[in-house]
Amino acid sequence: MTSSTEHRPAATVAMPRYLTLYEVRDILGCSERWLYDQVRTGRLSARKIAGSYRFTIAEVERFADSFLVQPGPL
Repeated sequence: MTSSTEHRPAATVAMPRYLTLYEVRDILGCSERWLYDQVRTGRLSARKIAGSYRFTIAEVERFADSFLVQPGPL
C-alpha cells in the first residue's frame, strides 16, 4: 500500500541548451561586435540572462541558414 507522502521522481523537462555569445562567435567564425550588431538589429534572436546574451542551437542554425547562397548561372 502506498502512503500519501510517497516521494515520486519529479518529471523531467527538456531544457534547451543555451550557448554564450563567445560559443556562437567560435561556431560561426565571426567577431563579437558583429554578433552584437545582429542581435541589436533583430536578425539574431537572443535572451539576456543574468546580463549576458544566450542563444539556442536552433536559433543559431536558423540564423546561419539565412545566409545560404543559391548558385546562379555562370
